Amino acid sequence: MKNIRLYSLSVVLFITFNLFSQKKFTYSFSYPSQKEPTVKSNKKMLLFTNNQNSIFISEIKLKIDSLRKVYSNNRYLFIEKKKQLKKEEVSYIIEKRISENSYTYYNKYAFEKYQYKDNLPELKWQITKESKNILGYKCFLAKTSFSGRNYNAWFSYDIPLSDGPYKFTGLPGLILEIYDTEKVFKFLLIGIEKGNFKIFNKKDYKVIKKEQETKLKQGVEQFIINRAIGNSKRLIKNRIKEKKEISIPIELKEENK
Repeated sequence: MKNIRLYSLSVVLFITFNLFSQKKFTYSFSYPSQKEPTVKSNKKMLLFTNNQNSIFISEIKLKIDSLRKVYSNNRYLFIEKKKQLKKEEVSYIIEKRISENSYTYYNKYAFEKYQYKDNLPELKWQITKESKNILGYKCFLAKTSFSGRNYNAWFSYDIPLSDGPYKFTGLPGLILEIYDTEKVFKFLLIGIEKGNFKIFNKKDYKVIKKEQETKLKQGVEQFIINRAIGNSKRLIKNRIKEKKEISIPIELKEENK
């Protein structure tokens, strides 16, 4: 039965996504819980790369999106299958084009999926001689600042990819571990796999400009509030406000340019 389930999931991914890469790097992502910021949540994040472009996406989101496509005509089955997975908390996807020094950011806010293109941050790295081993790779410590936070990153010359989790790039080797100095957010490589993988469908995401993101979210919030009836309007307003107040973003200010 276990083999049948694994085969079914492979079929789902095959018919849903396009062929993308030769390597998959799996990271453990530690971050403040959306419900209780003092408690840490952990999710698996995947970095797919073909040595030129890369896609960074949560494992749960990849599975949920594939199920949504397969069961698009049967909402009941989709919901039942989704219940078997953990809750999707990391909804963003980042597609980096290293040679172009750009990335495309994909996300979903309530029912609205959107994407925008921007330049990769110009990170100024300070590479040190301090080293340690991660998954058998000799890594060196590098330091930088990004969007209001200071970061320590451990990268390896033995994996010659100028890439890493989230928007982090610019080192002469893959970033295997990176965390801010206050240890609010942390990415740690836990697995490497070679093969051909299937990635998400980009056509589902509405194209906007980065500066339109806030306005888009406000429009979605107002639409939801307008559809509410009676006292539920106030409850929804309070819920949106509370969620914003306890949210701890990974980026505290505009990206470095």
